[in-house]
This record gives sequence, C-alpha cells and structure tokens, in this order.
Amino acid sequence: MGLEGLSLRLKEGEVFGLLGLNGQGKTTAMKLALGLLRPDSGEVRVLGLPPSDPAALSSVGFLPELPYFYPTLTAREALEYYGRLSKIP
Repeated sequence: MGLEGLSLRLKEGEVFGLLGLNGQGKTTAMKLALGLLRPDSGEVRVLGLPPSDPAALSSVGFLPELPYFYPTLTAREALEYYGRLSKIP
C-alpha cells in the first residue's frame, strides 16, 4: 500500500508518533522522511531540505521497530558510537 495525499508539518521542538494499523503507511512515511525511499510523485522536505541532504537529518531522531544493538557494546559505548556516527559532540 502506498501513501496518497500525506501532508505533515511539525513545529520546532515538537515530538510526534505515527499510530495506525499494519499496512497503513507509517513505515513508508518514515522511510521517505529519512531518505531511505524516494517518492513516486510529490516532494519530501525535512527542515526545508530534501532528506538526501545530511543537514536535513542532523536534527532528526528515529527509533525503528526492530533496532539493532551490537551485543559486545555496553549501553554507554553504543550511545557514544551512534553519537559519533551522527556527529554529536
């Protein structure tokens, strides 16, 4: 199932969640916003930029349904590792 006519605007500092039944497009919407998928039509913008621009995603957080954590890392090491990947000082 695809998304049709989705329009979503968030204010600075706002936190939101997508709720709905399976197959309703929640994962597709997030993958579009993260640049993991490209829309067939329309436009995706994150902080006014296309998701392919690293600056667009620098202030975005995403926790997937099935996150992967390296079993050899402590919680602190994992946070530091993912922080470095995201260029968080």
